Amino acid sequence: MKADDGMTATPVQAIVSAPLSFGSLFAGIGGLDLGFERAGLVCKWQVEIDPFARKVLQKHWPKVRKH
Repeated sequence: MKADDGMTATPVQAIVSAPLSFGSLFAGIGGLDLGFERAGLVCKWQVEIDPFARKVLQKHWPKVRKH
């Protein structure tokens, strides 16, 4: 039996090490989005109808897809 050197990732470890992503419904000005990003998640899309809130989101997340 070969000893594990700790250098090879199992399939589960490979999945867990990938950054988690999320989408934001009713995003508002992005308070929850900011908290999730500070926790290491990546925002992929945001949905907001209010024009002022959409401007704030665009300023802080220019590369995130808006709906």
